[in-house]
Amino acid sequence: MQLEQLQDWLLLYHGAKASGRRLSRLLHSLGDPGRVLDHSASLLQASGLDAEIAQAIAGARNPQSIPWQRMQADLDWLAQPGHQVLCWPDAFYPPLLREIADPPPLLYVAGDAQILSQPMLAIVGSRNSSRYGRDVAATLSRDLSRAGLVISSGLAS
Repeated sequence: MQLEQLQDWLLLYHGAKASGRRLSRLLHSLGDPGRVLDHSASLLQASGLDAEIAQAIAGARNPQSIPWQRMQADLDWLAQPGHQVLCWPDAFYPPLLREIADPPPLLYVAGDAQILSQPMLAIVGSRNSSRYGRDVAATLSRDLSRAGLVISSGLAS
């Protein structure tokens, strides 16, 4: 994906407040992310968006906007080795994930994106886990990965 296209995806994602369903509706009715960003707030509102989100999307290309600032932070993150962002149309976006009711429009990947199409188990835990819980998660992750499963994490702290 070209840098300009990725920037459009990031701006739309941050302007639309990360809702996969909302983004899907916008893209289906108005075109690719660049075209959506070109629409006025009133047209976006007429397509069913609330005023706040329509304004955020319409103004996302303004360097003073919050979506622009978040896009810049994402580009800084992407500059680090092994980091990438996968959008729905990307070849490495997991095909089964694309089929769920509300797939995430973007995936922030630290590591090899190609492994996302392999058998995988997600470990979801508590933000305030106990020491025992962390130890069990680490042991399970290690043993399952040695058995051939890819272990994914939402990267919560």
